[in-house]
Amino acid sequence: MSEPEIHPLTANMVNVGITTGALFDMREADNIYRTKGLRAYIDHMQATKDIPLRPGHAFNFVASASRINRDIGDAFISFRILSRNDIAAAERVANSLNYYKLQTSGALYNVPPVPFLKDTNIDWFITTNPEDAAQALANGIAACSIDSPLSNTKITLAFNRHGNAKRIGLELPRYCEDETLLGQPRIHMVYDLDQTALNGESDAVARTQGVQKYFKHETEKFDVLIGEGPFFKIASKFSRCIEHFEKDGGKSPLIHSVATIRGGAGSLRAVKTVNGHHLRINGAFMALGCGLPREGEISFVNPLQKDGPIKTLITLPEYQDAAALFLDDSASTIEKTKKVCPSGLVPGMGAVSWGTQPK
Repeated sequence: MSEPEIHPLTANMVNVGITTGALFDMREADNIYRTKGLRAYIDHMQATKDIPLRPGHAFNFVASASRINRDIGDAFISFRILSRNDIAAAERVANSLNYYKLQTSGALYNVPPVPFLKDTNIDWFITTNPEDAAQALANGIAACSIDSPLSNTKITLAFNRHGNAKRIGLELPRYCEDETLLGQPRIHMVYDLDQTALNGESDAVARTQGVQKYFKHETEKFDVLIGEGPFFKIASKFSRCIEHFEKDGGKSPLIHSVATIRGGAGSLRAVKTVNGHHLRINGAFMALGCGLPREGEISFVNPLQKDGPIKTLITLPEYQDAAALFLDDSASTIEKTKKVCPSGLVPGMGAVSWGTQPK
C-alpha cells in the first residue's frame, strides 16, 4: 500500500519561532523591567492582562500570514512564541494573540529561545535581539533581528467604573474589530541575495580583494551557481508554495522579490543562480548595480541604495495589499530600509559557510 501523498503546503510549511518583543510593542513593559525590576514588570503585565499589547515590528507580517492561512483553509507558515517572559506575565501575551486572531502552533515561556529552536523544528527565528539572531544562525537556523518605526497604534477599549478594561458583554469585544489590525490578504518577501538567500562567496572576494577581483571572479564563475545562504531553505519552501498557489492560473498570496546591488556579470550570475535553484520570483528582480569599478579602488563606487527602490516597489498598486518584509545582511542598509518597511538584519556568516555548496 502506497504512502498517502503529502499536500504541497504541508510538505513545504515554514515553521517560524518569534519572540514577544518582535511580535508586540513591549517598550512600556520593558522600561518597567529595566528601571523597576522583575516584580514590578510582572505586576504591570498582570494588571494590564486584558489590555491587548500594541503591534510590534513583525506584527503585520504575522497577522497577514494568519489571515492567509484562514482564507485558504490550510497553512503554509506556522508561528511559535519563544519568550523569556515569566509565566506570571504571559497571560497578557496569550490574550493579545487571541484578540488579534494570531494563529500560533505553541509557545515556550521563561526560557532562552535559541537552545530550543532545533527541538521545536524552527526553520526561521525572528527576534529583536541581534546577539540571539547571530547565535541562532551559528547553529544552522535562519534568523534575523527585525526593526521598523513603531507607531503608537490606538487600541480602542472600554473601561468599567474602576478604570479597568473588561472583556465581558459589549464593553470589550473578544476579538479585534479593526480590520486594519487583522492583517493583509498577501505577504511580500523581499530578499537580498549575497549572505541572505545565497552564500557570501562573492561578497568575501569584494571585501578582501577589491572590486576589480570581484568582477573578474563573477565573470569566471558565470556558469557556476552560487551556493546556499541562510535563507535559501526558506526561499525554496516558499517558492514551492507559490508554484502550488499559481497552479491552474491561480494568484499567489505570497510574493517573492529580490533587491541586490549586483551588477554586470554579477547580476547575470544571480539570474542564472535563482533560475538554476528553482527559486520562484513572482515579484520584482531588482539588480540595482554595485557602482563603477575603478582601478585601485578597494570598495564599490556610488552603489545605489535600496530603500528608495523598495519603497517604490511595495507601494505599487499591485503590491499595496501585501505586508512587506525585507531581509538583508547589511546593517547600514537595514538602517535605511527599516524606515520604509519592516526589515530583518541577517547576521553576516562570511563566505561559503552555509548549507550545501554546488559541485
